[in-house]
Amino acid sequence: MKVFRFSILIITILIFSYCKKEKKTVVETDKKNTIIGFNQNWSLFPPLTPALMNNTLLLKPQMIRFPGGTITYSWDWRTGTKIGGNPLLAHPVEDLKTLQANTHVQYVFVLDILNKTINDQIEMLSAIQNLGINIGYIELGNELYLPQVDFVTVFPTGTEYAIKANIWMAQLKNVFPKAKISVVLQCRDENSVNTRLNEWNAKVIAAINNTIDAFTYHIYIPPGGNFAARKKDFEGVVNTTNTGNKELWITEYGNQNDTTEVNYYRSLDSLADYIENYPKVTIALNHLISGSIRGKISKDGNSFTTEGKLFLTRAEKKK
Repeated sequence: MKVFRFSILIITILIFSYCKKEKKTVVETDKKNTIIGFNQNWSLFPPLTPALMNNTLLLKPQMIRFPGGTITYSWDWRTGTKIGGNPLLAHPVEDLKTLQANTHVQYVFVLDILNKTINDQIEMLSAIQNLGINIGYIELGNELYLPQVDFVTVFPTGTEYAIKANIWMAQLKNVFPKAKISVVLQCRDENSVNTRLNEWNAKVIAAINNTIDAFTYHIYIPPGGNFAARKKDFEGVVNTTNTGNKELWITEYGNQNDTTEVNYYRSLDSLADYIENYPKVTIALNHLISGSIRGKISKDGNSFTTEGKLFLTRAEKKK
Protein backbone atom coordinates (compact mmCIF):
# COMPACT_ATOMS: atom_id res chain seq x y z
CA MET A 1 0.00 0.00 0.00
CA LYS A 2 2.85 2.36 0.88
CA VAL A 3 4.56 1.53 -2.43
CA PHE A 4 1.33 2.34 -4.27
CA ARG A 5 0.94 5.71 -2.50
CA PHE A 6 4.60 6.54 -3.14
CA SER A 7 4.12 5.74 -6.85
CA ILE A 8 1.06 8.00 -7.02
CA LEU A 9 3.05 10.81 -5.37
CA ILE A 10 5.91 10.47 -7.88
CA ILE A 11 3.48 10.46 -10.83
CA THR A 12 1.71 13.56 -9.46
CA ILE A 13 5.01 15.42 -9.07
CA LEU A 14 6.05 14.51 -12.60
CA ILE A 15 2.72 15.64 -14.07
CA PHE A 16 2.88 18.92 -12.11
CA SER A 17 6.45 19.54 -13.28
CA TYR A 18 5.54 18.83 -16.90
CA CYS A 19 2.53 21.15 -16.82
CA LYS A 20 4.62 23.88 -15.22
CA LYS A 21 7.24 23.56 -17.97
CA GLU A 22 4.55 23.62 -20.66
CA LYS A 23 3.04 26.78 -19.19
CA LYS A 24 6.45 28.44 -19.05
CA THR A 25 7.08 27.59 -22.72
CA VAL A 26 3.81 29.27 -23.75
CA VAL A 27 4.67 32.42 -21.85
CA GLU A 28 8.15 32.61 -23.34
CA THR A 29 6.93 32.28 -26.93
CA ASP A 30 4.15 34.84 -26.51
CA LYS A 31 6.38 37.85 -27.17
CA LYS A 32 5.42 41.09 -28.90
CA ASN A 33 7.20 41.46 -32.23
CA THR A 34 6.82 45.01 -33.55
CA ILE A 35 8.34 45.90 -36.91
CA ILE A 36 10.40 49.06 -36.35
CA GLY A 37 11.57 51.50 -38.99
CA PHE A 38 10.95 54.82 -40.71
CA ASN A 39 8.50 56.65 -42.89
CA GLN A 40 10.38 58.37 -45.73
CA ASN A 41 9.23 60.99 -48.21
CA TRP A 42 11.06 59.63 -51.27
CA SER A 43 10.94 62.97 -53.06
CA LEU A 44 13.27 64.26 -50.30
CA PHE A 45 15.51 61.20 -50.17
CA PRO A 46 19.08 62.00 -51.31
CA PRO A 47 20.68 59.87 -54.03
CA LEU A 48 21.47 56.36 -52.77
CA THR A 49 25.17 56.87 -52.23
CA PRO A 50 27.19 54.24 -50.34
CA ALA A 51 27.35 56.67 -47.38
CA LEU A 52 23.58 57.13 -47.23
CA MET A 53 22.92 53.40 -47.45
CA ASN A 54 25.59 52.57 -44.87
CA ASN A 55 24.21 55.18 -42.45
CA THR A 56 20.69 53.89 -43.00
CA LEU A 57 21.94 50.39 -42.21
CA LEU A 58 23.42 51.66 -38.92
CA LEU A 59 19.93 52.81 -37.89
CA LYS A 60 18.80 49.16 -38.26
CA PRO A 61 15.37 49.80 -39.81
CA GLN A 62 13.30 46.68 -40.41
CA MET A 63 10.85 48.58 -42.61
CA ILE A 64 10.72 51.73 -44.73
CA ARG A 65 7.54 53.35 -46.03
CA PHE A 66 7.18 54.08 -49.75
CA PRO A 67 6.65 56.61 -51.24
CA GLY A 68 5.86 58.26 -47.90
CA GLY A 69 2.88 60.28 -46.64
CA THR A 70 1.26 63.17 -48.49
CA ILE A 71 3.79 62.71 -51.30
CA THR A 72 1.71 59.66 -52.27
CA TYR A 73 -0.80 61.94 -54.00
CA SER A 74 1.79 63.62 -56.22
CA TRP A 75 4.17 60.70 -56.83
CA ASP A 76 4.94 59.55 -60.37
CA TRP A 77 6.17 56.01 -59.80
CA ARG A 78 7.19 55.58 -63.44
CA THR A 79 9.80 58.34 -63.22
CA GLY A 80 10.38 58.10 -59.47
CA THR A 81 9.76 61.81 -58.96
CA LYS A 82 7.28 64.19 -57.41
CA ILE A 83 5.03 65.66 -60.09
CA GLY A 84 6.45 69.14 -60.67
CA GLY A 85 9.32 68.37 -58.30
CA ASN A 86 13.10 68.22 -58.63
CA PRO A 87 14.00 65.62 -61.31
CA LEU A 88 17.51 65.36 -59.84
CA LEU A 89 16.02 63.56 -56.83
CA ALA A 90 14.55 60.74 -58.90
CA HIS A 91 14.04 57.35 -57.24
CA PRO A 92 12.70 54.83 -59.77
CA VAL A 93 11.41 51.55 -58.37
CA GLU A 94 14.79 49.94 -59.02
CA ASP A 95 16.12 52.04 -56.13
CA LEU A 96 13.94 50.05 -53.74
CA LYS A 97 15.87 46.94 -54.73
CA THR A 98 19.20 48.71 -54.33
CA LEU A 99 18.31 49.99 -50.86
CA GLN A 100 16.94 46.62 -49.79
CA ALA A 101 20.09 44.82 -50.95
CA ASN A 102 22.21 47.11 -48.79
CA THR A 103 20.00 47.48 -45.70
CA HIS A 104 17.81 44.32 -45.71
CA VAL A 105 14.62 46.33 -45.14
CA GLN A 106 11.10 45.38 -46.09
CA TYR A 107 8.55 47.94 -47.31
CA VAL A 108 5.06 49.13 -46.56
CA PHE A 109 3.50 50.63 -49.68
CA VAL A 110 1.10 53.58 -49.55
CA LEU A 111 -1.33 53.56 -52.49
CA ASP A 112 -2.90 56.64 -54.07
CA ILE A 113 -6.54 55.75 -53.62
CA LEU A 114 -7.39 59.43 -54.11
CA ASN A 115 -6.17 60.18 -57.67
CA LYS A 116 -4.99 56.96 -59.28
CA THR A 117 -6.86 53.92 -60.55
CA ILE A 118 -6.52 50.53 -58.88
CA ASN A 119 -5.04 49.18 -62.13
CA ASP A 120 -2.30 51.82 -62.06
CA GLN A 121 -1.38 51.03 -58.47
CA ILE A 122 -1.42 47.27 -59.08
CA GLU A 123 0.89 47.91 -62.03
CA MET A 124 3.27 49.77 -59.68
CA LEU A 125 3.25 46.98 -57.11
CA SER A 126 3.72 44.36 -59.83
CA ALA A 127 6.74 46.23 -61.20
CA ILE A 128 8.21 46.27 -57.68
CA GLN A 129 7.40 42.60 -57.13
CA ASN A 130 9.11 41.71 -60.42
CA LEU A 131 12.33 43.09 -58.91
CA GLY A 132 12.14 40.37 -56.28
CA ILE A 133 10.64 42.56 -53.55
CA ASN A 134 7.87 41.07 -51.43
CA ILE A 135 4.55 42.92 -51.42
CA GLY A 136 3.66 42.21 -47.81
CA TYR A 137 2.16 45.43 -46.43
CA ILE A 138 -0.17 47.92 -48.13
CA GLU A 139 -1.85 51.10 -46.86
CA LEU A 140 -4.86 52.49 -48.68
CA GLY A 141 -4.03 56.18 -48.65
CA ASN A 142 -2.55 58.64 -46.19
CA GLU A 143 -4.40 60.90 -43.71
CA LEU A 144 -7.51 61.22 -45.87
CA TYR A 145 -9.51 62.37 -42.84
CA LEU A 146 -7.86 65.82 -43.02
CA PRO A 147 -10.10 68.67 -44.27
CA GLN A 148 -8.22 69.26 -47.52
CA VAL A 149 -10.55 70.19 -50.37
CA ASP A 150 -9.56 67.30 -52.64
CA PHE A 151 -9.88 64.80 -49.77
CA VAL A 152 -13.36 66.05 -48.84
CA THR A 153 -14.52 66.14 -52.47
CA VAL A 154 -13.67 62.48 -53.12
CA PHE A 155 -14.46 61.21 -49.63
CA PRO A 156 -17.14 63.41 -47.99
CA THR A 157 -17.12 61.02 -45.01
CA GLY A 158 -15.34 57.89 -43.84
CA THR A 159 -18.18 55.85 -45.35
CA GLU A 160 -17.27 56.70 -48.94
CA TYR A 161 -13.63 56.00 -48.19
CA ALA A 162 -14.41 52.58 -46.70
CA ILE A 163 -16.64 51.64 -49.64
CA LYS A 164 -13.84 52.39 -52.12
CA ALA A 165 -11.29 50.71 -49.85
CA ASN A 166 -13.40 47.53 -49.88
CA ILE A 167 -13.34 47.47 -53.69
CA TRP A 168 -9.58 48.05 -53.83
CA MET A 169 -8.91 45.51 -51.09
CA ALA A 170 -10.75 42.75 -52.96
CA GLN A 171 -8.74 43.37 -56.14
CA LEU A 172 -5.44 43.68 -54.28
CA LYS A 173 -6.03 40.45 -52.37
CA ASN A 174 -6.68 38.70 -55.66
CA VAL A 175 -3.29 39.76 -57.07
CA PHE A 176 -1.30 39.80 -53.81
CA PRO A 177 -3.08 37.23 -51.61
CA LYS A 178 -0.42 37.23 -48.88
CA ALA A 179 -0.31 41.01 -48.45
CA LYS A 180 -1.73 42.64 -45.33
CA ILE A 181 -3.84 45.72 -46.01
CA SER A 182 -4.60 48.68 -43.75
CA VAL A 183 -7.04 51.60 -43.88
CA VAL A 184 -6.49 54.98 -42.26
CA LEU A 185 -8.02 56.13 -38.98
CA GLN A 186 -7.44 59.41 -37.18
CA CYS A 187 -6.30 60.00 -33.60
CA ARG A 188 -6.49 63.79 -33.50
CA ASP A 189 -8.29 65.87 -30.90
CA GLU A 190 -11.66 64.19 -30.45
CA ASN A 191 -13.19 67.56 -29.56
CA SER A 192 -12.43 69.06 -32.96
CA VAL A 193 -15.13 71.29 -34.43
CA ASN A 194 -14.71 69.40 -37.71
CA THR A 195 -17.63 66.94 -37.81
CA ARG A 196 -16.13 64.93 -40.67
CA LEU A 197 -12.94 64.41 -38.63
CA ASN A 198 -14.84 63.47 -35.49
CA GLU A 199 -17.02 60.92 -37.27
CA TRP A 200 -14.30 59.50 -39.52
CA ASN A 201 -13.33 56.48 -37.41
CA ALA A 202 -16.87 55.34 -36.62
CA LYS A 203 -17.95 55.59 -40.26
CA VAL A 204 -14.88 53.73 -41.54
CA ILE A 205 -15.31 50.95 -38.97
CA ALA A 206 -19.04 50.61 -39.79
CA ALA A 207 -18.49 50.26 -43.55
CA ILE A 208 -15.16 48.46 -43.89
CA ASN A 209 -15.12 44.77 -44.77
CA ASN A 210 -14.02 42.57 -41.87
CA THR A 211 -11.33 41.03 -44.07
CA ILE A 212 -9.24 44.16 -43.51
CA ASP A 213 -5.99 43.27 -41.74
CA ALA A 214 -5.06 46.47 -39.94
CA PHE A 215 -5.81 50.10 -39.13
CA THR A 216 -3.28 52.91 -39.45
CA TYR A 217 -2.79 55.76 -36.96
CA HIS A 218 -0.30 58.63 -37.03
CA ILE A 219 0.91 60.06 -33.73
CA TYR A 220 2.72 63.37 -33.44
CA ILE A 221 3.41 65.50 -30.39
CA PRO A 222 2.04 68.84 -31.69
CA PRO A 223 3.80 72.19 -31.36
CA GLY A 224 3.40 73.34 -27.77
CA GLY A 225 2.34 69.85 -26.72
CA ASN A 226 4.06 67.17 -24.67
CA PHE A 227 4.29 63.39 -24.54
CA ALA A 228 1.93 62.91 -21.59
CA ALA A 229 -0.88 64.90 -23.21
CA ARG A 230 -0.42 63.18 -26.59
CA LYS A 231 -0.48 59.77 -24.94
CA LYS A 232 -3.74 60.63 -23.19
CA ASP A 233 -5.35 61.89 -26.41
CA PHE A 234 -4.26 58.81 -28.35
CA GLU A 235 -5.61 56.40 -25.74
CA GLY A 236 -8.86 58.33 -25.59
CA VAL A 237 -9.39 57.77 -29.32
CA VAL A 238 -8.10 54.20 -29.51
CA ASN A 239 -10.14 53.03 -26.52
CA THR A 240 -13.35 54.32 -28.06
CA THR A 241 -12.69 53.03 -31.59
CA ASN A 242 -13.73 49.42 -32.06
CA THR A 243 -10.93 47.89 -34.11
CA GLY A 244 -11.46 44.46 -32.56
CA ASN A 245 -8.49 42.13 -32.84
CA LYS A 246 -7.02 43.85 -35.91
CA GLU A 247 -3.41 45.03 -36.01
CA LEU A 248 -2.59 48.70 -35.45
CA TRP A 249 0.07 50.26 -37.68
CA ILE A 250 1.74 53.50 -36.62
CA THR A 251 3.33 54.42 -39.95
CA GLU A 252 4.25 57.95 -38.86
CA TYR A 253 5.18 59.31 -35.45
CA GLY A 254 7.37 62.14 -34.23
CA ASN A 255 7.75 65.36 -32.25
CA GLN A 256 6.67 68.54 -34.04
CA ASN A 257 8.07 70.89 -31.41
CA ASP A 258 11.19 72.90 -32.19
CA THR A 259 14.29 70.77 -31.72
CA THR A 260 15.66 73.39 -29.33
CA GLU A 261 12.79 72.79 -26.89
CA VAL A 262 14.31 71.58 -23.61
CA ASN A 263 12.46 68.22 -23.51
CA TYR A 264 12.35 67.61 -27.27
CA TYR A 265 14.56 64.51 -27.40
CA ARG A 266 13.37 63.06 -24.11
CA SER A 267 9.75 63.35 -25.24
CA LEU A 268 10.55 61.77 -28.61
CA ASP A 269 12.38 58.91 -26.92
CA SER A 270 9.41 58.33 -24.58
CA LEU A 271 6.98 58.41 -27.51
CA ALA A 272 9.07 55.84 -29.40
CA ASP A 273 9.15 53.50 -26.40
CA TYR A 274 5.42 53.91 -25.89
CA ILE A 275 4.47 53.17 -29.50
CA GLU A 276 6.83 50.23 -29.94
CA ASN A 277 5.37 48.54 -26.88
CA TYR A 278 1.70 49.46 -27.25
CA PRO A 279 -0.63 46.42 -27.45
CA LYS A 280 -1.74 45.47 -30.98
CA VAL A 281 0.80 47.83 -32.58
CA THR A 282 2.74 45.68 -35.06
CA ILE A 283 4.42 48.45 -37.10
CA ALA A 284 6.11 51.55 -35.62
CA LEU A 285 7.70 53.96 -38.11
CA ASN A 286 9.38 57.20 -37.09
CA HIS A 287 9.41 60.21 -39.42
CA LEU A 288 11.95 60.37 -41.23
CA ILE A 289 15.43 59.22 -42.36
CA SER A 290 16.56 62.24 -44.36
CA GLY A 291 15.18 65.42 -45.90
CA SER A 292 14.42 67.84 -43.06
CA ILE A 293 15.80 69.13 -39.75
CA ARG A 294 14.01 66.24 -38.05
CA GLY A 295 15.70 63.69 -40.31
CA LYS A 296 18.00 61.14 -38.75
CA ILE A 297 20.68 61.62 -41.38
CA SER A 298 21.74 64.93 -42.92
CA LYS A 299 20.32 66.01 -46.28
CA ASP A 300 23.34 64.64 -48.12
CA GLY A 301 23.31 61.39 -46.17
CA ASN A 302 26.88 61.73 -44.90
CA SER A 303 26.37 62.47 -41.19
CA PHE A 304 23.87 62.03 -38.37
CA THR A 305 21.76 64.77 -36.82
CA THR A 306 21.28 64.94 -33.06
CA GLU A 307 17.96 63.17 -33.57
CA GLY A 308 19.76 60.56 -35.64
CA LYS A 309 22.20 59.92 -32.82
CA LEU A 310 19.25 59.28 -30.50
CA PHE A 311 17.94 56.61 -32.87
CA LEU A 312 21.42 55.15 -33.30
CA THR A 313 21.47 54.65 -29.53
CA ARG A 314 18.02 53.07 -29.67
CA ALA A 315 19.19 50.74 -32.44
CA GLU A 316 22.23 49.67 -30.44
CA LYS A 317 20.04 48.78 -27.46
CA LYS A 318 18.05 46.38 -29.65
CA LYS A 319 21.06 44.19 -30.41
